[in-house]
Amino acid sequence: MKSIEETSLLYEISESLNQHMDMKKSLFKVLTVLSESLNLIRGIIFLTNSETGEIRIEMAHGISEEKTREIIYLPGEGIIGKVIQTGKPAVVPRISEEPLFLDKTHSRNLTQGQEYSFICVPIKKDNRVVGAISADRPYEGKRSLANGEKLLSVVATMVAHHVINIETIRVEKELLKTENLRLKSELENKYSFTNIIGNSNKMREVLQMISQVSSSSATVLIRGESGTGKELVANSIHYNSARNQKPFIKINCAAIPENLIESELFGHEKGAFTGAHRQRIGRFEIADQGTIFLDEIGDMSADLQVKLLRALQERRFERVGGSQTIDVDIRVISATNKDLPAAIEKGTFREDLYYRLNVIPIHILPLRERTEDILPLISHFQDNLAKRMPGFVHKTFSDDALQSLLGYEWPGNIRELENLVERISVLVEEDTVGVHDLPQCMAGVLGNQDASSVAAVFRNEIGFSEAVDAYQKALISHAMNEAGGVKAKAAEILKMNRTTLVEKIKKMDIQSEPDMPIF
Repeated sequence: MKSIEETSLLYEISESLNQHMDMKKSLFKVLTVLSESLNLIRGIIFLTNSETGEIRIEMAHGISEEKTREIIYLPGEGIIGKVIQTGKPAVVPRISEEPLFLDKTHSRNLTQGQEYSFICVPIKKDNRVVGAISADRPYEGKRSLANGEKLLSVVATMVAHHVINIETIRVEKELLKTENLRLKSELENKYSFTNIIGNSNKMREVLQMISQVSSSSATVLIRGESGTGKELVANSIHYNSARNQKPFIKINCAAIPENLIESELFGHEKGAFTGAHRQRIGRFEIADQGTIFLDEIGDMSADLQVKLLRALQERRFERVGGSQTIDVDIRVISATNKDLPAAIEKGTFREDLYYRLNVIPIHILPLRERTEDILPLISHFQDNLAKRMPGFVHKTFSDDALQSLLGYEWPGNIRELENLVERISVLVEEDTVGVHDLPQCMAGVLGNQDASSVAAVFRNEIGFSEAVDAYQKALISHAMNEAGGVKAKAAEILKMNRTTLVEKIKKMDIQSEPDMPIF
């Protein structure tokens, strides 16, 4: 074959390999090109199973699939096995004279007097043999065989890259699929009803409600103070529903700037606004067939409330800057720590949207109103720490310490309790936690809350200025804790300017976790 013809052949094979990600289609196309160009009677591509070592026919040209389906070679068996075992090509000028030629496909009729030559070259990447290519052609002399071997070796190298790349992609997909199933199973276990801790009657009612609503696709509104576990309830509803294998998309309406949240929810088209360099799929679209969780729904702007109302009513919307209407099948769960009826009275929240969201209301009480859940929660958090920290030893609480915890207001609710348990696990060396090991704001509630009373100020001989400073520090600490350390939110809670709050935090060296009593 002339060099121009060889170049053209190799280009055509390269195009065939790049045309399909389906390995069988690619390999069949390669064999077809080879057969037409090299006058092949038969062409076979063998691949090795990396786990068992067995050699099977992956694709054949000129032989029926019925004949090749069950054929297996072992390394070293016949010419094929020897080529794959040694990594060296083999050329048989006349098949009829080669005892190692096994003809397992029974496709060569040697009784008709036609002599066939057989070329087999390994498919390998670096030093790794992944298979072999074989070709049958009419015997035309040894020179022709040498050229055929050389060309087939080049093709084998090209095929090797393709086979290994596709095999790598296949293995990665399998690993991702396995990991995805594992993570989904882990999430289902994590958010099972048994992981929502609570012995109080109110929490049992919440659990009963979650169990009932999980079996439906009804819209749910979860209300409760910060840190009460609203997101955990939303997770439990989704992962115990029929949609648990579909997306669960979360969006915090308070955390995204007002000018971006519409695009975040509904997506945008390329060029819809400055900086929109490409099309973006919104969270509603991503959540199709699954659940979308709108946290802090009470902080949504009035303009966006109108668009959200339409999306909830019709389950359809348009991307920002687009005209195509997109239909979705989603379940909506929302949550807020705001008093939405009061917001409706003020005109900051739409009444029609409230009723659309409040199909099934779930109210989670603050921890101070279900103190019987404190001990089970402490035990649960310590169990979690034991899984994460080798050698962790569960701690017990003295009677006085328990009384302090039961009498504390818990402005940060369950999140604050979890932080306390973790802090104690690190800082308290003894197995029993005493009152002195608790933050001052908790320890001070013991004994009729003397430490938080005005009388205690005089008993402790604290001056007026010191008492005022301590009171301010305690208020700011509690607000920061309730706001999760977000200064803007803490300033809103305290109804003060954010800049003033930042200055006071710096001046008083206030940490986000409360460590002062409220007087």
